[in-house]
Amino acid sequence: MTRVNFICVNERIVELLRLKKHQVVPAFLPPIPSKDRLPDNLVRVIESNSDKAILAANAFHLVLRDGPGLYRLDLCIDLAGKFKHLQLNFFIVFILANDNEIYHISLK
Repeated sequence: MTRVNFICVNERIVELLRLKKHQVVPAFLPPIPSKDRLPDNLVRVIESNSDKAILAANAFHLVLRDGPGLYRLDLCIDLAGKFKHLQLNFFIVFILANDNEIYHISLK
């Protein structure tokens, strides 16, 4: 068995760090089959906006520090500004898996 010193999520990181002993393990986790449904209020929002594109992202909880957050909600908001400037019809769904946190963001 070969000892691995680093585990990276893609080859680009390996190249940037010039690693010799490494293993690449993709960060993508396939979905787990589930009988769970989307919450009814989210289904209603999606159905009532069927003529719009959906920008969807998710996180367990928001990690806010100086600078960008870990899950880059700020990039979703920046992209929304660009979409609005291009007069594209869209809405953002940002799901937090941690039920203990509630955020409401209004974009105008």
